[in-house]
Amino acid sequence: MTLGFELCGSYSLFNSSMNGIKHAPLSSVEELSTYLAQFRYAHGLTRARRALTYIRNGSASPRETDLFMMLCLPLRLGGFGLPEAKLNETLDVKKRARVATGLAAITPDLCWKEKRVALEYESTESHGAYVSPAELRLMNQRKLASDSERRRTYEVMQMTVLTVTNGEFIHYQDVERIAKLLARRLGKHGLTSTFAAEVKRHELHSWLRIPVERRSETI
Repeated sequence: MTLGFELCGSYSLFNSSMNGIKHAPLSSVEELSTYLAQFRYAHGLTRARRALTYIRNGSASPRETDLFMMLCLPLRLGGFGLPEAKLNETLDVKKRARVATGLAAITPDLCWKEKRVALEYESTESHGAYVSPAELRLMNQRKLASDSERRRTYEVMQMTVLTVTNGEFIHYQDVERIAKLLARRLGKHGLTSTFAAEVKRHELHSWLRIPVERRSETI
């Protein structure tokens, strides 16, 4: 399933990077569906079609894929079963708000547009091994300015934005806390929780928290 998100997203896995290498999408859910429709019998066809029902276009990093899967997959697959988010959907900023925000549009990592809720993955990765210390300082300064600009934009748009870091994602309790916050913001009274659902969630999370180069494609 994660391979499908990668094919339909704008990144390729690179070692243990949580950002990946950026590029235009190699495929889309629609193109993969058309391709699979050509076959009546093939090894793994049923599994591929089943996985495709949960894959979505637009992920921009491996960790965004992980977050979508953890939060939005149904309970039986180990997710929290939250309403489906859009991945990197561009939202226009109204003209009267652009003066205050400086942005004409904003693209949340995960977004529930109708509920005016967004989730941003805040990567702490740097490319320090490839740039000079001076360049790295400049990159960090630009990121701080960009983050401030984005927060101001969300505020003017009257949107709730939650953030999650990689350090938080690797701890199940933190992911569960974020899922509960999102559930409330999305109008759900709480998370559906049974013993079987909890077991599945822990299994999925344990797999997703493994560095990407050490995962086996079993999900």
